[in-house]
Amino acid sequence: MGMGTKVYAAFFAILSVLLVALIVRASLEKHVIEIFKVMLGERWGVVTLIDLYAGFLIAGTWICVVERRPWRAIPWLVAMFFFGNLATAGYVVFRARRARSIRDIFIPAPPSPSR
Repeated sequence: MGMGTKVYAAFFAILSVLLVALIVRASLEKHVIEIFKVMLGERWGVVTLIDLYAGFLIAGTWICVVERRPWRAIPWLVAMFFFGNLATAGYVVFRARRARSIRDIFIPAPPSPSR
């Protein structure tokens, strides 16, 4: 793991910890179901949810392209719909720990030539 990938891994790990802390704090204030009811009652709430899930779809497509094997992408896709961008950040940390360069984190390696 190169220096650049360590920085990315650290950044997204810190972001994940921050998101967990915010989720826990918000959950202690109100249950998520109550908030969904409020959000669905407001136009901006509906737009925010559509934007959020469109982002999941985009990130999920990227994960499918990078992983190439559906069985490796499926757990991350499911996690995104339950844990939101916490799962996306976790995936970037996972990729960064295996990558040799920043490019390797975000762009899939070319397929190996078959013999």
